[in-house]
Amino acid sequence: MRIPVLSLAMLLAMPAMAADTRPGFGLDDLAKLADVTEPQFSPDGNSIAYTVSTVNIAADQSQSDLWQVRYDNGERTQLTFTADSSEWHPQWSPDGQSLAFLSDRGGDDATTQVWVMAARGGEARKLTEQPGGVEDFVWSSDGKRLALIAFDQELPAGTEKPKNPLPIVTWLEALRRQPRHLED
Repeated sequence: MRIPVLSLAMLLAMPAMAADTRPGFGLDDLAKLADVTEPQFSPDGNSIAYTVSTVNIAADQSQSDLWQVRYDNGERTQLTFTADSSEWHPQWSPDGQSLAFLSDRGGDDATTQVWVMAARGGEARKLTEQPGGVEDFVWSSDGKRLALIAFDQELPAGTEKPKNPLPIVTWLEALRRQPRHLED
């Protein structure tokens, strides 16, 4: 009878002993978690670009940067380092030489635009200047154009918004020109 009672006492004490030795998980620990999303394979299949989001406690907001991992050796590289803005939605160019992404770079009044950088990393440059910002995009199969989902806020005063507005096309060779509607 002694052995079952002793065994029962040990079983009941184990959770209490485990709680004393195990580190706790609190609210501060939640801020240390990283959310990994939007994996995109490069056209050659050798790399994956993805978004890592963390919490910026000082600013009380989420912040995300782009990373890349080599498929063959697992080498990880952080591609963007912006503390005051975010980058997300990485998309490889069809030839695999460039990586385009969405970002809200440019200060407090910045709208989301498409940016591009070399696939290996480096300085990014802005591709679009949509006044209402860009919501989504995709490369054309030849890598010379982007199709955008954007808000066109440049309607003349008193003009009724069209039910089915024309698409806006951005040519990568002529980025200094304003994007134009297809009928132009």
